[in-house]
Amino acid sequence: MTKSRAVENKRLGLVELYAGIGCVARGFERTGRFETLLLTDVDRNARDHYKTNYPGGAPYMYRDVGDIRASDIEDTPRGAILVPRHPY
Repeated sequence: MTKSRAVENKRLGLVELYAGIGCVARGFERTGRFETLLLTDVDRNARDHYKTNYPGGAPYMYRDVGDIRASDIEDTPRGAILVPRHPY
């Protein structure tokens, strides 16, 4: 598995739960010190809005955080990479 851009660029990875349209994550990204690795929410309109406005943005899981299991997310032994196994 390859390293994420965050690891290569020495930025911290960020996961936003209850992401909505991803405003919190985008704010962290603007500092240049963070890279969003995953967003999740149950609001389909918010997810679609995020994907429309940030087509190259982080993966976005359309799932309730209570239903996400560790097996739904791959990670390196150090926890540096978080990538959904299935597109949502």
